[in-house]
Amino acid sequence: MLKSVRVFVLNRLAVVLLPFLSKEEKVLAIDMDGQGNLISLLTGEYDLCNAFEQRTILEAIIEKYARSYIIKIKDNLDLIPSNDFLATLPRHMYEKGLKLDALQKSL
Repeated sequence: MLKSVRVFVLNRLAVVLLPFLSKEEKVLAIDMDGQGNLISLLTGEYDLCNAFEQRTILEAIIEKYARSYIIKIKDNLDLIPSNDFLATLPRHMYEKGLKLDALQKSL
């Protein structure tokens, strides 16, 4: 599990808090919106399926290891992106026998 990092699963309305939160502490934001609004707002990238193909929270959960999917946005602010394929997460969880704590275990 990642140490000494605050982990937030945010909706797009909470994005305004990220600059304030990351001033004092390291923040890992996890985009759990299949539309990828958080990553689009933070990076300006809107072609999420191509830009982050096979490098999203979906793969992090399936592989049970999130570290290699973390993208540095700026000092003290990192992000694990999402894209439309997040909609397939329930099927993957079922097929692999993953439980509801799969995200926590991948961190």
